[in-house]
Amino acid sequence: MLPKDKNAPFDSEPKANFYHDIEFSELKPFISDFMKECKRQYNQKEFKSGFRKKYTNEAFEKSIFNIEYRNKLFNKVFGKEFTNTLDKKSIKQINAPLNQILYGPPGTGKTYNTINKAVEIIDNEFYTKNKDDRNKLKKCFKELKENRQIVFTTFHQSMSYEEFLESLKPVVKNEAVHYQIEDGIFKQICKSAEKEAENNFVLIIDEINRGNIASIFGELITLIEPDKRKGKDEELSIKLPYSKKDFTVPSNLYIIGTMNTADRSVEALDNALRRRFVFEEMPPDTSLLETNFNGINLQEVLEKINLRIEKLIDKDHKIGHSYFMNLENIDDLKSAFRNKIIPLLEEYFYGDFVKIGLVLGSAFVEKSNIDQNIFKTIESDDDYSDFEDRIIYKTVIPNDDNFVDAVKSIYS
Repeated sequence: MLPKDKNAPFDSEPKANFYHDIEFSELKPFISDFMKECKRQYNQKEFKSGFRKKYTNEAFEKSIFNIEYRNKLFNKVFGKEFTNTLDKKSIKQINAPLNQILYGPPGTGKTYNTINKAVEIIDNEFYTKNKDDRNKLKKCFKELKENRQIVFTTFHQSMSYEEFLESLKPVVKNEAVHYQIEDGIFKQICKSAEKEAENNFVLIIDEINRGNIASIFGELITLIEPDKRKGKDEELSIKLPYSKKDFTVPSNLYIIGTMNTADRSVEALDNALRRRFVFEEMPPDTSLLETNFNGINLQEVLEKINLRIEKLIDKDHKIGHSYFMNLENIDDLKSAFRNKIIPLLEEYFYGDFVKIGLVLGSAFVEKSNIDQNIFKTIESDDDYSDFEDRIIYKTVIPNDDNFVDAVKSIYS
């Protein structure tokens, strides 16, 4: 950062870093840039030189990223003035719950909105200025992910406690098997949040209800409560199963989950999870849709479809507005019905095509032309004649000439 010779230019060599005597008053203007650069270097995944590998050690990393250790060390060198200057920026106070879940039917923008919420939590000023610019928000989100301030994961049925917190992995070394502790997703981001306690961190868990919550979180379900976090009055810690180290959850880590209510309703969730998360409903929003898309009122299409679904099943199985967004032409709308909406309805109604017809209308469901006398004869005391009279239906997409009228008929 500062060359040995005060008048010499910085030559990017290690020898240029703090080699000459310097008063704190000279260093003070560079502290913010110095800390940002240290953070950037620390988060790099690849290094062009071996300097960091050779000279970086645990003590150095602690002196940069562990506030308590850094203050003790730097106070001895610079006095209290350094600490007061560096730590004026305390943890950002954000009006957002530490633990929240966005829930709703498929296609309502739950995952879409995690980007907005994560950026808002970490850089509220940037979000306020750019909340209507999706490209800037996505770019910021990507940078924060690369910087490890945001971690995105998806729960699944085979997700385990070990994968989430820590595990013991076998490693072959010198033809012998050794076991080493490997940090899981949650432990990794907790460690990062502790090292940079002046910044907020966000863990996004997509499809949180698809995992076995009790199995994945274990005793962590208590530690994530706001008043049980590190530094709070009711702070709690656990001893980790493999490393045997004490573990707490930092107060600057925010957890955002998403859940698809078509898979499981909020009422069916683990009670322990429900008590510890704030739930924000993400219902279908018809106001985002066009009222004159090639003569079709997409708002009314979605309203009528969802009203009928709620009557036949419940509101958790509605379909979202995203299926009718970003359409350029009628072919796009056809594709949405063929590849998204109809398959989803077949899943909802377990292949009951009559109910699909009740939702979309007869233009989208027709009888199959199958000869009734299709069965072979066999001697049996059972009567199978009813199967011969059974009507078989199939879903169809109306042809080009009739498609627009067929969609309009959903609401007219």
